[in-house]
Amino acid sequence: MGITECLQLNDYLTGEENAGKTFVSHFRYDRVKGIEDKDILITPLDNALKGGEYIEDSEETSNTLSYGMGVHPSIIGSSPGKNKSINGTEARELFIITQALMKSFQEATLEPLYFAKRLNGWPEDICFSVTNVQLTTLDKGTGATKNTGLKPENEE
Repeated sequence: MGITECLQLNDYLTGEENAGKTFVSHFRYDRVKGIEDKDILITPLDNALKGGEYIEDSEETSNTLSYGMGVHPSIIGSSPGKNKSINGTEARELFIITQALMKSFQEATLEPLYFAKRLNGWPEDICFSVTNVQLTTLDKGTGATKNTGLKPENEE
């Protein structure tokens, strides 16, 4: 391989715009010595970052964004990392707390409806509400009850 070809190969493989490019070369195998006889030797650059270096930074960013949205990061799964999952009980409790914290927003959302009711003279028995979900456990024998919203005589 001449100097021109070496320079062309160097230009082809170097620089960030060429990152990830591949190169295939033929080589001979010396059966007597038991080694590869290479004409071209390419040594990849060592990357000091092996992975996972930015998890803490990513977690901090995720937590800040979740805090700004008023949501616990574990509820929406925004915490990165292998050991950041939560159990069902914790998720249920966090969800219930989130619903409780949304009460004032729910009331503010319903205010225009009550204003329209007064303005239009709608009947007094009309009520507006936001339905909150009540989560229960699926365990048996722990005192947990299944709440379907139906009366016992109507359940099948």
